[in-house]
Amino acid sequence: MKRVVALLLAGGEGLRLGADRPKQFLEVDGRSVLSITLAAFDNHPAVTDLCVVCPAQWTAYVREQAAAFGIRKPLVLASGGISSIDSLRNGLQTVAEAWGGESPQEVAVMVHDAVRPLVDEGVLTRNLEVYALRGNAISCIRSEEAYLHSADGIQSTEIIRRDLLWRAQTPMTFSLAKLQELMRAAEEKRITGSQSLITLVHEVLPDEPLYVALGSRTNFKITFPEDVRLLKGLIDLY
Repeated sequence: MKRVVALLLAGGEGLRLGADRPKQFLEVDGRSVLSITLAAFDNHPAVTDLCVVCPAQWTAYVREQAAAFGIRKPLVLASGGISSIDSLRNGLQTVAEAWGGESPQEVAVMVHDAVRPLVDEGVLTRNLEVYALRGNAISCIRSEEAYLHSADGIQSTEIIRRDLLWRAQTPMTFSLAKLQELMRAAEEKRITGSQSLITLVHEVLPDEPLYVALGSRTNFKITFPEDVRLLKGLIDLY
């Protein structure tokens, strides 16, 4: 891989958390969630560059946090969009502009939720190994719970086999060329409401195989207040 860009999606509003700021900018023990996520990619030897997609009013804060916590690798910022897919599109355009002189096929893009701050070196390494071998990589963990299928949320007559289920996390790594192809196909099909990158792939390129890279249970997504408490507890523990 000639270049590995970490594309961190930090454009959301995080309304479910009920805080006074988006959850990616909440501070835990004196540092923002985003700064912890940035450091994980900055410290990985294979990652060459960083791109953060964030609301325009937070760009100065992101640069301040990067400077305050010693982020060393080249960092570019992109404007957040209305949806996560819009933010992804903006981020990819910024990545292409920053490194457009290179072959898009040789640029690996690790798309990651900025609100998964405890992604560790092992998760990143395994993801890149699968990408190098297979051409894409989705960090996932096995599901251990029993699953009921219920159409109405009241009753169920069907059990889903848990040994067939994997919980998708991020990072999700594709070549820049493949992600650009994906966005062009989405525009042609007028697909704009995808929930995430993984669902967009299935909607736009349904025959495209996705390859599993082992994730981690600590690589959880901050969504609710209890997730912030869990993050603080784990930071204090380690």
